[in-house]
Amino acid sequence: MARAKYFLAAAFLVALAIFGRRYHWIEAANTAERDGFVDKAELILHGQFPRDALRPPLYPLLAAGLAPLLGGPFVAARLISNLAACGLALLAFGFGARLRNERVGLWSLALVLANANVWIYGEQVTTDMLFACFAAGALLAGLAYLGRPSARTALAAGVAYALGAWVRGNAALLLPALFLAYFLAPRARASGRLLGGAQAVETAEAGGTSGEAAGGRSPAHLGFGVVAAVLLLVPLWWLRWRNFGSPFYDENWRNLWWKLHAHSDWSLLDRAPRTSFGRIVLDEPTAVGASMLRELAKFPVGALPDLVGGWWCVPPLVLAAVAAIRMRSRDRLYLWFALGTFTLGVAAVFFTWGRFMLLWSPIASALSIAECHRLAEKVAARRGGRWGISVGAAASGALVALTFASTAFWQLPRFVRQHPYAEVRALTPVDRELGAGDALAGTAWFLQRYFKHHYVRLPDDTSLVGVGEDRIWCEFERLFRSEHVKYLAVSEVELRQGPRGLLGGGETPVPPWLELVRKDPQVTLWHVLEAGSAPRAQGPPPCP
Repeated sequence: MARAKYFLAAAFLVALAIFGRRYHWIEAANTAERDGFVDKAELILHGQFPRDALRPPLYPLLAAGLAPLLGGPFVAARLISNLAACGLALLAFGFGARLRNERVGLWSLALVLANANVWIYGEQVTTDMLFACFAAGALLAGLAYLGRPSARTALAAGVAYALGAWVRGNAALLLPALFLAYFLAPRARASGRLLGGAQAVETAEAGGTSGEAAGGRSPAHLGFGVVAAVLLLVPLWWLRWRNFGSPFYDENWRNLWWKLHAHSDWSLLDRAPRTSFGRIVLDEPTAVGASMLRELAKFPVGALPDLVGGWWCVPPLVLAAVAAIRMRSRDRLYLWFALGTFTLGVAAVFFTWGRFMLLWSPIASALSIAECHRLAEKVAARRGGRWGISVGAAASGALVALTFASTAFWQLPRFVRQHPYAEVRALTPVDRELGAGDALAGTAWFLQRYFKHHYVRLPDDTSLVGVGEDRIWCEFERLFRSEHVKYLAVSEVELRQGPRGLLGGGETPVPPWLELVRKDPQVTLWHVLEAGSAPRAQGPPPCP
């Protein structure tokens, strides 16, 4: 079965690479790719280090390092996400095998491979998948230590935690579970037995994977894990000190302030008043608590179904939670504690959006599949039959099939439609016609790499909220004149709250300095006329 899991992971990597090359050669609209990790990698390649007070630098560093080998930082960043998605699937195998057996591990891996979130975030050039892979690896190491304490598993937990902290600051939310794994692990041997070992042994239903410890927990193990994490984090702390004057400097409190006060206007994020997490909590405890409860209430009906594969995967997950409590299974309760504390922390400081919660996918898949097999074998044992494995496999197969169908026929096609391919294709021919000093404009982000002339992106839609349309047109005209823009491409997937007249429907007038070149269902191309050459026509009044 070890060969099977690696074969499936390798096949998945090839599928992701082909899908990404065909459909994700440009950043998707309205995603976290707007954080600009590829741009940060390009800065590194040009000898500058990105000064980012919100995000640790491992992802752009890796992308920059691989870029010369792979043809550019975008392809490198996408490959990193591909590899992290494969790692997440292999970790699902590890969770399933530890909860029950390798057969459950393979079904858990298959359920993760069928999950649309794993496909989509396994393509996007963001930190989401890489962090989920390291975070899940840390928790799997904690689970392994809980069942079989050793220096190796403690070291693995420390390394995985530190790598996660190099990707995102919320890796700190993993610490309660990792320390719990240490303190719940069986103690050292006495008279040939583990002290507390009887309680450490999982029931026979779990296949004897827990409690087979050759030794017990040791302060040396804890030291190995902590020292490994600290040694790996020292360079990060040095970079923070060099750039911001403090090794532990972090401005993620801006996200909490934005959540409480910005009303979804991203333009206010950089204008947040200087404060800290502690000060926000002390000054506004009611608001922080209320926002946390709202996020916790939204999570089960919002992000969770997609994280586990679909609504059909939720009932076995609920049964798994009930069984963990009734069986008093340390392994299962540990995993639920880890998921619970991580989710609680994310809900407190920001939003429980799916991309922040990818850690759930391998663990929830393993818990659900393990519960399907446990129930099937339990019923079969009561009836004296031998078909428990077959029924468990049939239930697991049904979950995988439904999840894959949803991914292939609904979620991935929707993801493909989010890309502004049409803007690139519309502007490419006119890019060849422009003279020196002329520019192109569009609504999509990060298009400069596709053109030889300067590319100007329209202002982000959040800065347009509450602004009169006449003023918006004036701002656009000033921008176009100052940048010498000759053509403008507009796609609906990127326009969002911008003036609808830019889509060329005719219902809303546009300024006379915009001349329609062509319009199709995906994109509208405009020619920006020279000042003073625009014909008289109905439209917004001239700018003052």
